[in-house]
Amino acid sequence: MTRGPEDLEEIDESPFWTRLLLAPDRSASLVVLQIKDDEQASVVAEIDRTIDQHAEVGFVLNASGVPYVAEHIRQRLIDEIRRFSIAAFIAVAVLVGLLFRSAAVVVGSMVAALSASFATFLVRAAFGMRTDILAPNLWTIAFVLTISHVVYLTAHWQRHAGQGQVGDSVGAAIRFVGPVSLWSLAANLLGFASLLFVSAKPLRQFGISGLIAAVIAIVCAYLLYPPFLRAAHRTRGRAGKISLRLQSFFTTTHPRIALVIVITAVAVAPSATTPRLMRVAG
Repeated sequence: MTRGPEDLEEIDESPFWTRLLLAPDRSASLVVLQIKDDEQASVVAEIDRTIDQHAEVGFVLNASGVPYVAEHIRQRLIDEIRRFSIAAFIAVAVLVGLLFRSAAVVVGSMVAALSASFATFLVRAAFGMRTDILAPNLWTIAFVLTISHVVYLTAHWQRHAGQGQVGDSVGAAIRFVGPVSLWSLAANLLGFASLLFVSAKPLRQFGISGLIAAVIAIVCAYLLYPPFLRAAHRTRGRAGKISLRLQSFFTTTHPRIALVIVITAVAVAPSATTPRLMRVAG
């Protein structure tokens, strides 16, 4: 724009500059900016500040464009993810407490899950990956992936200790649940790796970040959580109704639901090769 028209008459005589800088009814003038990617957040913040500062009755400033809209979406996502993460943290802590009734289990679960979330972003930063529009979702993904390993470890530890079996209950839980966690890791890696072949760059970056989160989740679950589990004491006595129902879901009903999902996926898999779906995917 620094090499644009020098006066209003030149604008009126040029169809290009007229359409670019003036509204159709000549009620407003337009200002076009081109910014660098690394300046996007600061420039958008200054634009918003300028709009708020000069907005008056009868004089309205508006801003639009891909960088401007993308930055506001990123800010809104971060704000919503922050509130959702706090709510999820509290809900999971209460749920784990109802299931296992142990302060050590609750603290260990939260330490492992939060460590996985923080470590995911630290590893991304170490590889020089930018915080794009999909990055806030990684916090929840790393948290949930870690909790899934922790829940099954704790459930088997509790069952082993409750049956009065001799030996290390934590070690037995790790040996029993470890292979299942590895299969879960393999499924997560395949799922996130599939995003590496899409054309959208944000989705490819999200796929790489998901791979990092899946690996860090299992590492935190099996390295950080077992010391807390060894310090936990299984509560004696009969569990409450809520605890029994939750235990039934995670140890009995949940595998059945997973089996139904697998059977359904296998049943509908042949339809993925039909020409119509191939055209939609393309």
